[in-house]
Amino acid sequence: MSRLLLQCRRTLLILRRQTAVENEKGLFSKLLEKCESFGKEEKHVDQEQEESKRS
Repeated sequence: MSRLLLQCRRTLLILRRQTAVENEKGLFSKLLEKCESFGKEEKHVDQEQEESKRS
């Protein structure tokens, strides 16, 4: 019986670790998208400022 409990515990630990890794990948990709979109917005703002200076 205790062997079965150990196996279940081991399986749960593996699943928890796997879920954490998947969540981190999801969070990392969201952060990366935010950074990329922020960079694009800054470039756009810089271009608008340059155009207004030229006018």
